[in-house]
Amino acid sequence: MVATPFIYFQQRRKYQRHKDDYLRLDKQGLRLTLAETEHFLIWSNVRSVICSVNKSHQAYFFEADNSQHSCSFEAREFEIDEDAVFDFISQQAKKHNFVMKSD
Repeated sequence: MVATPFIYFQQRRKYQRHKDDYLRLDKQGLRLTLAETEHFLIWSNVRSVICSVNKSHQAYFFEADNSQHSCSFEAREFEIDEDAVFDFISQQAKKHNFVMKSD
C-alpha cells in the first residue's frame, strides 16, 4: 500500500518518456524512434544482429555497414511478441545474409 504512489509515478514517468517511441519491422527494414531520435536500417545494410536474452527482456542490437545507423531496442518496451520478433529477424538474416548472434 505504501509503495502504490511510487509505482504509479514510476510507471507514469516511463510512459511519458516512451509515449512517442515507435518501432516498425517489415520487409524493407527497421524503423525505430527512441527519445525523438529516428533510426532507419534497410536489411541489406545490416551486418549483424546481436540478440541478448535473459529472464526479464529480449534486446536486439543491429550493426549496420554505416555504424552511425546502428541501433538497439527491447521487444518488451514496445509490448510486442518476442518470439515473433525473433523469428522475423531470423528470416531476414537468412534472406539478406547477415549474422544473427546470441549474447
